[in-house]
Amino acid sequence: IQTFPQIRNLRFCLRSFNLSVLQSLLNALPSIKLLSIDTLIYNEEYIRAPFWTLLLQQRLPLLERIRLILRGFFTLQPNKVIVLYRRNLIDGYKYDRYWLDRAHRKIFMSSVLFDLILLWSSQESDADYLELQNLLNTEFPNEFLIHSFTTTKQAIEHVQSIKKPSRLSIVITKLGTNEETLSKPFIETIRSHDKHTFIILHSYTACCDPNIRWSFASLGVNMVTATIKPIRDVLQQLISLAQPSSKTKYACLYCKWPSFSLEQLCIHVPLYHTNEQEFSVKCNLCQRPTHNYAVHLHDEH
Repeated sequence: IQTFPQIRNLRFCLRSFNLSVLQSLLNALPSIKLLSIDTLIYNEEYIRAPFWTLLLQQRLPLLERIRLILRGFFTLQPNKVIVLYRRNLIDGYKYDRYWLDRAHRKIFMSSVLFDLILLWSSQESDADYLELQNLLNTEFPNEFLIHSFTTTKQAIEHVQSIKKPSRLSIVITKLGTNEETLSKPFIETIRSHDKHTFIILHSYTACCDPNIRWSFASLGVNMVTATIKPIRDVLQQLISLAQPSSKTKYACLYCKWPSFSLEQLCIHVPLYHTNEQEFSVKCNLCQRPTHNYAVHLHDEH
């Protein structure tokens, strides 16, 4: 490890596999990009314990193993992960490729409600990142399709590549420590064309500085927090907005997001549009004119 601190590839055979040794290696080598364990290959930015216990389910059928891995390894990126599975042939072993994103769509897409975009560099708040991982894995295993990035450029390219999104998005981003990880250009890119994305800034610095908070609120950030618990609470609220309702439907007058029940609309407006500029409008519930739709909705409905 001391001789090759930048090593990126490790390969293990299960016959000599030791989970505790692997955990020690992964903790000592944060730069690992490619890890092979018997017939499983991962190409991912964050390789962390304790999800590796799932990889020991070697006797399960291929799709079942994929399902378990997807549920446990939340930073999965479609088209970035390949499973090599071994077939016994007369002339010896043969490895076939199975793109994990196909199984991902087949198994999970029916329950996914939001795209969750993370911009979080490995130099920032590692303990908080692990806490966030655990939260998403245990309490929201199927609700989010997660896209994880460590640089602003990667995150912007991802957002710009989506021409017709099939789901609404949630963004969790750090403040950034250098030009490669600054969140401001990323937020500006989103808000230049989209009011439907809910943006969370996780930053102790911003929470302690009212000028920074106001600056990011002006950019369109919906929430600033220094801890993970408020993120949990707001994710639960956001999930309730994506649930279908059989009640009378209303559209948001700020962002034109349709198909809200009255209860959902009263959750959506203060969450998404607290910092919107006031404008004169006729309430779509009672038809009365108002200069502040959010306040009117809260006070009258």
